[in-house]
This record gives sequence, C-alpha cells and structure tokens, in this order.
Amino acid sequence: MLNPLAKFLKKGAKEPSLKEQERLGVPQATPLTDAHTDFLKEVLRLLDQKKIDIKRPETFIHQSVYDGLSPEWKTKVDMVVPNIISLLERIMDLHARPENDASHEMKNLVDTLWQAKERIESHADVFVF
Repeated sequence: MLNPLAKFLKKGAKEPSLKEQERLGVPQATPLTDAHTDFLKEVLRLLDQKKIDIKRPETFIHQSVYDGLSPEWKTKVDMVVPNIISLLERIMDLHARPENDASHEMKNLVDTLWQAKERIESHADVFVF
C-alpha cells in the first residue's frame, strides 16, 4: 500500500500545490486494536493518578515479584526499564498533542511498550500496568 505522497508522486506530478502539501502532511489515523486501546487507557490512567511515575521506576514494578526473580531475570527487567521510561515519556507527550492517539507514531509506541512488557511478563508479572 502506497502512502499518499508516493501515490501523488507516482502520478507524475512535479510539485504539489500548497493545498496538496498540507493534505499530504497530515498524519493518517491508524486505529489501535481494542486490547491496545485498553492498555493505553490503563497506562494513562495510572500516570494521571500518579500511581506510576516515570521519575520513579520502582512505582511501576511489583517489588515482591521482582525480588523473587533470578539474577538473570532481574537483569532483564533492569535493562528494559530505561526503554519503558522513554516510551512512557513519548506516549505522554504525544497524547497531549492534537493528533492524540490516532497517529501511526502512537500505535507504534503503544505496540513497542506492549511487546517490551510482554517479553518480561511471559516469565513473571513484574509490571503494575
């Protein structure tokens, strides 16, 4: 599937008009799956209620579960935490923008966060969200 700019260029047009440039520059809506939407809502709710705080990673880890992990799995959790913090920051920033949750970028961020969480939680339910 070609994106709008590729379709436009394939038609042989030399330079898009200003109106066409504006239309081509608008991100297309990409709906999230119901499971991903629910996941995003839960993460945003926890952030809004200050139950998880990106400046305090211990707030989104079940400490009792973490303490019971082997050293190898503790290392895996420790390695994924900075990535999760970065993803949460980007999700919060994008959620506050006008395009909100319907952009390709949001879909990608939520999916990446989901996968990072699932890789660890296939072994143990470590994260609060």
